[in-house]
Amino acid sequence: MASLYSPTADSFPLVKTYKSYKRSTNSIIRWLATESGALLNQTTFRVKELEEFAKKVAQRTTAIPEHIYQSFEEAVKGRRLVTAYFKNAELKSDEKTESHEYFTNALVSIFESLREGALRQTSFPVSADAQTTSNTTQIDSNRFARLHVEHDLDHTLEERTAECVEVTEYGRGVTQPEHDAINYEIEGDVLDLMFSMFSYVLELDRICSTIKECWEDVSGDRESLIIAAWLSNFAVQITENIAMSMHEAFPDLHLDDHKYVFEARELTPQLHGLFAIRPPPTMAPRFTPFSNGGAIVRPWIAILMLKDSKDSGDEAEDDMSDPDVREAIEEGKTMKEYLRIIQALVRQDERKYTCLWKCMNPLLVPLEQTLKSRDEIVSTSLVFTLQLLYEVPRSCVMSPPARARLGALRFAMEVKASVEKVLGNESFACNCANCAEDEYHMQLGRLRLDLEVYTREKCFDLYYTNPWVAGAHMMEIFSWATDWGIRLCNLRGHVGAVLHAYNLLTQLDMLNYDTNILGSLCDLLEDEVFMGQRPTIKFDGCFTRFLGGRLRFPKKRAPPQAGGPKGTDRRENWEMKVPQNANRGNDDSRRLIASRMSLFYRIDNYNYKVDAQSWHEILQNKCGPGPICTGSCVIKDEVSKLGGVGLIQKLREAARKEFTGILPVAKVNFFKIYLLSIRVLESIGRQGWQAEAGVRDLPSIESISSTQLVHAGYELVRTLFKVVDEHQDNMLKTKLLPHLMSLRSCRDGLLIATKGQNTLLRPLW
Repeated sequence: MASLYSPTADSFPLVKTYKSYKRSTNSIIRWLATESGALLNQTTFRVKELEEFAKKVAQRTTAIPEHIYQSFEEAVKGRRLVTAYFKNAELKSDEKTESHEYFTNALVSIFESLREGALRQTSFPVSADAQTTSNTTQIDSNRFARLHVEHDLDHTLEERTAECVEVTEYGRGVTQPEHDAINYEIEGDVLDLMFSMFSYVLELDRICSTIKECWEDVSGDRESLIIAAWLSNFAVQITENIAMSMHEAFPDLHLDDHKYVFEARELTPQLHGLFAIRPPPTMAPRFTPFSNGGAIVRPWIAILMLKDSKDSGDEAEDDMSDPDVREAIEEGKTMKEYLRIIQALVRQDERKYTCLWKCMNPLLVPLEQTLKSRDEIVSTSLVFTLQLLYEVPRSCVMSPPARARLGALRFAMEVKASVEKVLGNESFACNCANCAEDEYHMQLGRLRLDLEVYTREKCFDLYYTNPWVAGAHMMEIFSWATDWGIRLCNLRGHVGAVLHAYNLLTQLDMLNYDTNILGSLCDLLEDEVFMGQRPTIKFDGCFTRFLGGRLRFPKKRAPPQAGGPKGTDRRENWEMKVPQNANRGNDDSRRLIASRMSLFYRIDNYNYKVDAQSWHEILQNKCGPGPICTGSCVIKDEVSKLGGVGLIQKLREAARKEFTGILPVAKVNFFKIYLLSIRVLESIGRQGWQAEAGVRDLPSIESISSTQLVHAGYELVRTLFKVVDEHQDNMLKTKLLPHLMSLRSCRDGLLIATKGQNTLLRPLW
């Protein structure tokens, strides 16, 4: 999806003027080559070739389309505007500017050739059908007057942001180019690399400013620490995607090598002039470390010194009285300290067995790859990450400074306590010991061990106390807890059985009061548990579908044949079959999947590589995945128009929805939901056992284990669904529903287990 992304700076006035006249030049060359009969087997043409094309067209009686006149005006006026700006910004004459002016004069010369041909066409007899075209040609013959360049460059740049006028007629034998049509241009007339570099550097400033503003909201308690860390990780990934997208468009633009970016930024006079322009208020970033050049040089030098195992002691020779020099020296020292700590983490190989190791530490993986590489290439993404790591504490000022680190440790201890409660549950332990579910026990045990190691580390150095690092640790722990908590809720269908039982009692008006936890869970998991809508009848069929059941024709009966007796293929003649492994929570029968329920988890789990489906959900403000109604090209255009900053803002809005509300999916402790379901089923099983003991001789309730009671409660609920369906199908039995012993046992057990649980604060992190 790298081709989706483009810099927001493409709408910068001068960049937009450049792109506008490039489109006009493309239309002119395409029309000339087609009308002259040339084969379009090349994308670049020399000036002499274009002049020959113009002479051939001028010798014919072909009317020039209106949009070609407009394209010439756009191209010549835009080129002269850009040339005039470069001349004013340069200290001395530059070869690129002179070449740019030469191509502008060449277009004017071609313009004059077409003008002479247009004047000659007026002497030919014109048919009645072509009278309108001839009159248009005579009127437009004065379009080729010399164009002037406005002196007010800033005002002109604002006016030139309008797009070219859309046209439908492209002349004889010429069709309107499609979305991804080939661009035709003059050979040697290439300023794309310079403008692309300008857009990329300006985009780095805008992304950095957006992330810094997000961390300022964290310090003011207006934003979540986890969301800010999540957006920071996405910002790093989107800079890589933008670089890849620009490299696909211009193969000579090597943004993956920061040395190339440094040389282009420092050694191109036109770029210095572009960065001197004051952007419009809507585009001007609050912080400009990359445009100023400081963020281009200092992180790169610090990484190169670490890679070469060198240290510089030249700071003492600098003028410490200069505030800018003093700030630059302090920034360099801080970055070196970050790199030293991360390098020490890389060398601790004995700790790499933990599942929370590399993914949770920003800058660790790319720095490790750079240090192991034999070449001297340092990616711009790595430089951006180090600069952002330095900027975050300056924007997110906390008191005490280690508050973010302490919050991460408390969150890890809370998750560890929830995991230990699950591992200590008798029902869960017995199920894992007797069935093929030992993977759950093994993975949860590993997660508990990782959290134990993490909480024992008393690291409060510069790196660990960084809010971004602490938030990334919380985010990784949260990701693992969400994944295995939701997987646990699929185990043996216990959570689904409790929610279906609660819905049954609600539909039959058997509850005296509403249990907020279970009711809110039914609303949250309506798509996953109830397949989109809570059932009012056919409760057993809906629950069987939740377990992975499918409609199948009974084996004892012959399958329906085409042309057979009527009614043999009716739905009532089919049976609902459940897979044998439906109660084990396997992938083929799982209904609760973290990547479908939480966009926050999905993007983090996919390493922030957002696909078209996710962007469709974000742009359409959808809460869950669904079919893509719009085409991929439409989504690509919408994402490309937003740019890096717009995408970050869209993701921030989407993430906030999952962290706010009555029962936000991103804050639900699914371990507690699983344990609550076990407690409800155990209570239902106990009530059912006691009710049966009053009718027939059964063992004492004290001799029944918790696992057996949970199993008994689950079977009672499953049987209850079938019994209720049978009673609802029979009008005489419907009146007996409130008197069913199993229904009363289910109601009493649910109310006893959820007594005092009518608050929503308990199942949230």
